Amino acid sequence: MPKWKWSADVWVMFAPRAAYRWLARATSGSAWRAVTRVLFVALVFGCMVSIAASGGVSLGRAGDGTLNALIVPATQIVALAVLCWRPKISFSRVVELSFTGYGPWLVWMILFSMLWAFLPAVEALSPRWQQAAHYSVFVVVLWSGLIDFAFFREVMQRTAARAAIDLVAQRAIAWPLWILAFGGGPIAAELTGIFRR
Repeated sequence: MPKWKWSADVWVMFAPRAAYRWLARATSGSAWRAVTRVLFVALVFGCMVSIAASGGVSLGRAGDGTLNALIVPATQIVALAVLCWRPKISFSRVVELSFTGYGPWLVWMILFSMLWAFLPAVEALSPRWQQAAHYSVFVVVLWSGLIDFAFFREVMQRTAARAAIDLVAQRAIAWPLWILAFGGGPIAAELTGIFRR
């Protein structure tokens, strides 16, 4: 039994290697648990969108935000399928354990939502809070990188060098896909404007 008393998500946030080492060997996964983890991440994202848009959670905005947010976990799953195409455990378990490492992003989304819920929009958009959001994203990227590195080391049983390569490759596959999905229209318009000059 693990010494950690909190949930697996919190354990992975603060002791990722030990948590993943135990989780990868302790229990088998199921497709349903993998799906619920993916949907939970999308739901938190959808609620954040609803709060940022209206200061509260409405079923319509949260539902639309959740559906749109599914592109983020979908790109993550594509990256996992490319990098972990012959796992020693079931692929649903790979997905489940990977999404157990979303804790820093979930905490960031909740804190970001609180900012929009409790501050007037003018204040939330002020340079001070925007700068704080940018710095906090940098911290979360580093923190989640350490967690994902531990995932590749312990769950996928990679060497340190291979885990680092897989971490970079995962970001290189997943992040451009969802950036294009969310910003493809503005990016395409900007590029078109540049080439017309």
